[in-house]
Amino acid sequence: MIARVLYFLMALGSASASSVYISTSEVASGQPTESTSSFYYAAITLNATSDLAVDGDTNGDFLSGSCFSSDVPDVNPVWYVDLGENFNIFSIKIYNRGDCCADRLADFAIDVVENNPFSGDPGNVVNCGNIGNPGDVGPNGTKEITCPFQTLYFNSQNKNYFSIALPTGRYIRITKTGEGMMTFCEIEVNAATNIFYNYSPRKGSDNDGLAPEGLNTFKSAAENMHYVPVTLPVTGVADGDQSQETETEDE
Repeated sequence: MIARVLYFLMALGSASASSVYISTSEVASGQPTESTSSFYYAAITLNATSDLAVDGDTNGDFLSGSCFSSDVPDVNPVWYVDLGENFNIFSIKIYNRGDCCADRLADFAIDVVENNPFSGDPGNVVNCGNIGNPGDVGPNGTKEITCPFQTLYFNSQNKNYFSIALPTGRYIRITKTGEGMMTFCEIEVNAATNIFYNYSPRKGSDNDGLAPEGLNTFKSAAENMHYVPVTLPVTGVADGDQSQETETEDE
């Protein structure tokens, strides 16, 4: 189930805010894609198919043959990538065209989807974010949408802890509202590979500390590390589960 996995524990105490560090890996490149349509430019026999958005080439020149575009007309066009398995999604990064038409990167909804979006039963869907109109993404610009996560609070052995759950799914779906063409030159999907905490190792190891068993302590040398602030209650919570939605900041 989406938003019910990737739980990580951390001592809560009475602090009003804390942070975690999430390492990520790009998982969309070369994966299968599909779209409701694609634009065919007959003058140079260029078909801007859906797979061009995950070919690993961020070149913003449409004529280079590395950008996706929906056809005209295609009302509410949809593009998706099949990641091949479920991942805990941290962010989606979109690369805009550079030669023209930068304003087409607008009116986008970016979702994490459990099942094939074109199957008739998408299953659980979590919205990671939206790009409005105007999208304010210039030529050759990028937009990174950082997914919201759920923060769950609970009490264990008379100590307060919290866990975070990132949206989880196999498909990333992008939908554009209206008749305008959907165009972008690359999509990168960053999946969480680890969460690190500013704690010493667990008691019984080389150094005594607070980290519960199973937690990774912070490694400053880790690659693709993202600082993620987490808002905590002013005081510790009593026994029982509580939850609140918390959005991270874009890197």
